[in-house]
Amino acid sequence: RDLRQQGADVSALDRAIEGMRSVVSTTDDSKAASDLRAQVIDGLKAYEFALRKALEGAENGRVMSGRTGDVPPAFRAYVEEYYRAISKPPKP
Repeated sequence: RDLRQQGADVSALDRAIEGMRSVVSTTDDSKAASDLRAQVIDGLKAYEFALRKALEGAENGRVMSGRTGDVPPAFRAYVEEYYRAISKPPKP
């Protein structure tokens, strides 16, 4: 809502949210459900990348790292994997 009020195109985000709802309603652990989850995650990554690029402009090339201590040790590996994943360019 906030992004829409600021004039951002949120159609890709709306599609990702709908995809998340589909994933939640899918109770099986089939290949199709796994593929759907991957598509939703890729869509969110692409939207985040595009939004960051639009908001930061020339600052977009900066590497955001170095913040430590806020993440419980049990989740640190997940956070590190997340940042590795979003650092890759989105798939076309």
